[in-house]
Amino acid sequence: LPVYVIPSEVHRMLAACRNSRDRMLIELLWNTGGRVSEVISARVGDITKHGIRLQNLKQGMFKREKIGVDEQGQDVYRKIHISIQEEKHVILGPEFLARLKAYCKGLPQQAFIIRRLGAVAKINRQRAWQIVKKVALEAGILRRRFGDEKLRAAWPHSLRHSRAVNLL
Repeated sequence: LPVYVIPSEVHRMLAACRNSRDRMLIELLWNTGGRVSEVISARVGDITKHGIRLQNLKQGMFKREKIGVDEQGQDVYRKIHISIQEEKHVILGPEFLARLKAYCKGLPQQAFIIRRLGAVAKINRQRAWQIVKKVALEAGILRRRFGDEKLRAAWPHSLRHSRAVNLL
């Protein structure tokens, strides 16, 4: 099974948050099951009547492109990723959706939901990781990562796995 966090541990993490932005980040990761990059890229205008639209950042396809011939006369190729911009609509529970709308009240449609404190710019992926790990440490949520013997604080992708396991 993937590494995941149980709902009571998510509630402990939420209780350990020191500001509303950190709490909303963890709530969005938990409630959407989104990847950290998808969640931090969400804007106020992405909130819908029943949920939120997230950019599906793992979509796309690869194709091979010939770039030349090597010394032995063999064709040399490189792999090129062709991005396909797709959105996924995540249905959210009414209680969380109401909290999300209240959190975003008064912000313009183009504003990022999760942004730097006192700024309009979104936080980067690394900062989101730091926030989740810091809160998980404070809440005492530790996990072993994929065969590693060392206990580590829960990380953003563990919340994605948690959502999937919880839905099952």
